[in-house]
Amino acid sequence: MIKKCPKCVSGNTRKDGSQRGKQRYRCNNCRHVFQNQRRGSGIKEEVWEDWADHKQTYQELAERHLKERHWVQAVRHSEYTYRLACSSTYLYLY
Repeated sequence: MIKKCPKCVSGNTRKDGSQRGKQRYRCNNCRHVFQNQRRGSGIKEEVWEDWADHKQTYQELAERHLKERHWVQAVRHSEYTYRLACSSTYLYLY
């Protein structure tokens, strides 16, 4: 897969070492150095939806998503989960 430069959108790039275990690239046109963009896996949404739909225990969710029980519990009680729950309910107060 050819990496495109985020600055000039050129496909004329080459590998340029690594930093903290992540591959770096250099654009041959504008000499800009960049790394891969990380994408969120959506695991927090999946954990919350599984919990809300199936009412599984923390241990069952942890085993299903290959995470530690404490991580699942923290995600379930985080502010992120609260915002997700509020945005998915249809409560309107006038």
